[in-house]
Amino acid sequence: MPTTAWSSRSTPGKRARIGVGRRIVELHRQLEDRSAQLEEVASTDALTGLPNRRAIEAWAGKQLRGAARHGFPIWVVLGDLDSFKEINDTYGHAAGDKVLRTFAQTLRRLTRISDMCGRLGGDEFLIVISHVSGANIELAINRFRELLGSLTFSFAGQSVRISATFGAAGSESGNVREFDALVRKADQMLYQAKRAGRNCVYVATLD
Repeated sequence: MPTTAWSSRSTPGKRARIGVGRRIVELHRQLEDRSAQLEEVASTDALTGLPNRRAIEAWAGKQLRGAARHGFPIWVVLGDLDSFKEINDTYGHAAGDKVLRTFAQTLRRLTRISDMCGRLGGDEFLIVISHVSGANIELAINRFRELLGSLTFSFAGQSVRISATFGAAGSESGNVREFDALVRKADQMLYQAKRAGRNCVYVATLD
């Protein structure tokens, strides 16, 4: 029997179903993109573009489990800008925001792809560093401190420098599994470093 000319063509109903299917696929793609955008916003600090505490905690939890499983060193580092309130009070909040963004850029530039840095809030930042021995961790943190201290800001016609103080806590063996415990100890080290004169690094090992 000869094949009719219309048998190989899509009927109007079939074309309509294909069109609906394509629109559904496109809608799902848009929803997925929107969900990804919302997730990024929820985990990012708006001023600096760094991960916020929520994102840091989620990432650090995975790293801590990996450190415990494979036995590699892991450190939590808190960094706090010295005399930051004076910048805001003297030159205004726009100047303070510039300092915060610059500090964030400095941290991001020096943070290895295997590590993470983020902003906790105010002028306090956090870095998670892995695979660095206790003998070398202070040296690694001092790179952040020294680079920031070398920067010059121009506010109201004046040249301004700002320093930062760091406190760190970690485990050489990776046996400390509680992120909050490391944060609390790092905060204690930060407080001690501030009392010691600022612009320095204090480190505690928890094992």
